[in-house]
This record gives sequence, structure tokens and C-alpha cells, in this order.
Amino acid sequence: MNASFSRRLAVDELTETLKFGGLDDAYGIQETKQTDAKGKSYYNVLFCKTKVLDGAINVYSDRFILVKWMTQFRDMPQKGQEVFKSVASAKKFIQDKFVR
Repeated sequence: MNASFSRRLAVDELTETLKFGGLDDAYGIQETKQTDAKGKSYYNVLFCKTKVLDGAINVYSDRFILVKWMTQFRDMPQKGQEVFKSVASAKKFIQDKFVR
């Protein structure tokens, strides 16, 4: 399986988790392909929960996933980011922290 295909599968799986968790309130799930300053491409997936959560997932590969957020949830830092080395660990974090 090539890297681009496995990255695409990771994005699809994470997007499905976001939709299932209702994290597509105001503007749905927005997905774009980006290129960073070093010329490396990644997928950027935006998600939200109206008035309480805005987040982004940058999928560089199926083994390097960056989740960033700004939230009003009182049991979490208002702003933060976490790096995950697997799709499963990123999904678990999203479900544990953002799905309410």
C-alpha cells in the first residue's frame, strides 16, 4: 500500500469519526490538501461544535497526525495540540475529549 493511499484512508477514517461524534455542527467537515513551507503535503480537516469547539486535524501520514483545538470545555485547556502516531490513538483522543 503506498503512503498516499494509506494517508487518504486515515483521513477518511478520522472524518467518519468526526461526523459520527457530531463534530460537524456549523460548517460541516472541511477537508483540503495543503503544502507546508518545506514542500511536504498533508490533509487538513476542520471540525467544530457550535459555540464550544473549533478544531483541525493535519494528517501528514497514517503515522503522524496533529490534532489542534480551541474549546470552551472547562475540563480541557482552552487551546492545545497533540501529535498521534496512529489513526486509532487519534480517534480515541477525539472520542474521549470532544464527543459529548
